Amino acid sequence: MRSFSHALSHDLRAPIRHIEGYAEVLNGMPPEEVGDYLAKIESEAKELSSMVDGLNALCRISSYELIKDKVSLSELIAKVEADCRESEWQDVSGEVKVNVGGMAFGDWRLLKIVFQNLLQNAMKYSAKEEHPCVQVRSVPTDDPQETVVAISDNGIGFNTKYASNLFQPFRRLHNKNEYKGEGIGLATVSRILKRHSGRIWFESEKDKSTTFFISLEKWTGQAPVAEGPEDDEDE
Repeated sequence: MRSFSHALSHDLRAPIRHIEGYAEVLNGMPPEEVGDYLAKIESEAKELSSMVDGLNALCRISSYELIKDKVSLSELIAKVEADCRESEWQDVSGEVKVNVGGMAFGDWRLLKIVFQNLLQNAMKYSAKEEHPCVQVRSVPTDDPQETVVAISDNGIGFNTKYASNLFQPFRRLHNKNEYKGEGIGLATVSRILKRHSGRIWFESEKDKSTTFFISLEKWTGQAPVAEGPEDDEDE
């Protein structure tokens, strides 16, 4: 918990330091030169507000009561795809190939957030390609109690050498000025999957492609159960 809090406080201090620095520069500056710095202060304040909102949402995930039931992955992904196209590919002619079947056992609302984050990322980081393409497919697994889904894109990729903290809040591998977001999405996905006894891993090649894999419990016909919040022992 101490290391987690230290990392968060470090990230949250960055925009605060920027605001303080701009405020110091403003002191004694001629009025006609103030405008640009006020705009910078406003931008940093909005970023800080977004980071706090994202952190609050992440914390709520941990205390949310799970209502687990069977979830049709094909229906869920079809719903999420339509929403993500509108937000990420509004002016982009991209292709989404979906080959997913079967039922997972989980909380529909939280699993929707998982696929929203992963599909949004896939579309965002492939949007500048000549022919953007995202694939969502089922992956064979030897575990009869597990279902695995892969989300791939042909976008900018990343160097996995620098991705050790990718699932921590506010960790980004790309310039925030070029690609919007606060770096909270993958942390949210990881936490939701942990609460579902699932996992997430990735493969990526810089400037070529990225694939995220997620494992979920397979629906076996058992009755739905409700689970309370869990402690995050690794924080």
